Amino acid sequence: MSNTKESAPKTPATLTLEQITAIDDRAPIDVDVDAWGGLVQIRALTLQQIHECNKRAANTARGGEIHPEKRNGWYLVEGLVSPTITIDVAEVWLTERAAGPVADILAAILFHSGLTERAKETAKSGPRS
Repeated sequence: MSNTKESAPKTPATLTLEQITAIDDRAPIDVDVDAWGGLVQIRALTLQQIHECNKRAANTARGGEIHPEKRNGWYLVEGLVSPTITIDVAEVWLTERAAGPVADILAAILFHSGLTERAKETAKSGPRS
C-alpha cells in the first residue's frame, strides 16, 4: 500500500476584470525566419482586425466571396509589428517571394491569433526546406 496521497486537479482561479485588463496578450512575438537569416516581430490579431481583413478581402462582384490571398495579405499587414508593411508589399511577398518564409510568418500570426486550423493549412500549403 502506498502512503502518497493523490491530489485532485487544481481548478483555475476565476479572473477579475482588472486581472484580464492587465494581461498583455498582444505583446510582440519574435519569429525566426531562417531562410531570411533573421527575425520579424508579429502580434496576435484581434477579432475586429480579423473581421476587417475578411471585409477587405471580400469580392463584391462574386457575392462577397473571400479572396484568400488578399485576406492573407491583410493578415500580414495587420500582424507584422516589425517590419511594418503595406498591402502592396504583402502582395509582392505572396506572389514573388519564396513561399516557405512567408508561410511561416503568416502561420505564426494565425496561430497566435487563435486561428490554428487556418495556420495549419497555411503551413501545409507552402513548400518546406
